[in-house]
Amino acid sequence: MKKNSIIIILAFMLILGGCSSSENSNSDFISETKPIIEYNSAGVYKGIFSVDESKEVNLGTIAKGEYAVVAVSPLDLNPGLNKIFDGQIEVDFSAENRDNIVISSSQNINNNQKKKSRSISNKVSNNLEQVKVDAQMRQFENELIKKQEFFKKPKNMVAIQSTTYSLGDQKEFKLADDYDQENPPTITASVKRISKHAYIFVDDNYYIASSKLDTFAAEFDNQIFATDMDYFANYDYNSGGYDFDSNEKVIILITELDNDPKDGTLMGYFAPWDLFSEKDYVASNQADMLYINSWAVDNYELNQNLGTLAHEFQHLLFFVEKVNAERRYVEDTWINEGFSGLAEYLNGYYSYTGDARIIDSEGESGYFNYPQGESLLYWNSQLSDYGASNLFAYYLYQKYGTEVIKDIMTSDQDPIDLISNQYEGFSKLFLDWAITNYITDNSNNRFGQYNYPMQLEYYPNYVTLNESYNRDDFTINDTGVKYYLINGSGVNTSLKINLSEKTGIVVYRSDL
Repeated sequence: MKKNSIIIILAFMLILGGCSSSENSNSDFISETKPIIEYNSAGVYKGIFSVDESKEVNLGTIAKGEYAVVAVSPLDLNPGLNKIFDGQIEVDFSAENRDNIVISSSQNINNNQKKKSRSISNKVSNNLEQVKVDAQMRQFENELIKKQEFFKKPKNMVAIQSTTYSLGDQKEFKLADDYDQENPPTITASVKRISKHAYIFVDDNYYIASSKLDTFAAEFDNQIFATDMDYFANYDYNSGGYDFDSNEKVIILITELDNDPKDGTLMGYFAPWDLFSEKDYVASNQADMLYINSWAVDNYELNQNLGTLAHEFQHLLFFVEKVNAERRYVEDTWINEGFSGLAEYLNGYYSYTGDARIIDSEGESGYFNYPQGESLLYWNSQLSDYGASNLFAYYLYQKYGTEVIKDIMTSDQDPIDLISNQYEGFSKLFLDWAITNYITDNSNNRFGQYNYPMQLEYYPNYVTLNESYNRDDFTINDTGVKYYLINGSGVNTSLKINLSEKTGIVVYRSDL
């Protein structure tokens, strides 16, 4: 009797042990009764989960031969911080008969699968020297605005007495590295062209072909000035604080800007301190002006230099608008650079397709090459920053038009808050953009808001998950995006994400 009791107890313990083991294998995963997520007419679902909320999603049954794309992103939305998180995704392919599952031949590898062949990116896209200087200038802009005590505009930023020039006039210019530079080097340049909206000065040590100067003058007058003013300015140029030297023209100085091209070429820049008195900043040239590299004019295609003019002129307008709006303590480099990329596009000098800062087919520096490591909002002075900000600014413009640009330019709000308050929640907009970057297909009208009017030639980097590899550990930056491809197995498919931050999850299913 005692022996039989022991056997019964042991058997009961084994049963409990087996139940416990089975229970533990599923305790960390999604409940089978969790409802299937709801997709919109384009086959897209997006969800935003709080820090402590369980991030579980039931995708439903994905048909064999079809697929789902999952994009995951932390949504702290702080442009001043470069937060990095560790996370994990686990996929459960549920079926009573596991033999029904079709295992994809794709392995656990990162992919940038081609959508179609593409042209080689132009050399401007790889200019690390330009990246460095752009970051410095945006930092200087923020510092200058913070340092000034002003109501509407710093008193020392009020336009100086009119300064006009004639053909052949010479002028000494300072080539400063920053606004606090006490003894900046100087060069002498002469007026080579006078147009309706520009004085074009050329360093006396360099020669630029007359045909190129004629094109610079004509394109700036007839294309760049009008387009940038229409899209990015809120006032007439002569009355809105842009025309610092009161001569109704922008000075374009063509001179050598760098001597060591090992990190690429510095194409040009706008120096914000030029819009202040030299009494306050000795480095100032006291003029609304743009700098263009003479070496680039000689060695790059003319459209690339004209694109630089459009790009830098937008920075001038953005800075003045930021001062006028009293947007003093806002980190907005990400949208500033995005708008300058948009200025190049709107003027006809730039194409998002083929930009190596978006996808670097010959290296690893593009945004699509490692999207989880690129924060849209935090400017980290790398080429992929431009890829992300350019694409987002373009998406924003395509969705809301010129109005959203003007609203951002003239508001004292952080652009993130402005978009959320006047258009739609920034996190939701960001998730729409994230999935658009993968599924966009301008030949498919079904995608609607998830489409660009042009065809992106590569997918963002993604990892394939399947029955043989259903769990992936990852590291991701705030507003970085981690993409996963899940091939359909004809069974219910669910996933769980472990990420200790407010998290956005967006899913696209090809079979809906």
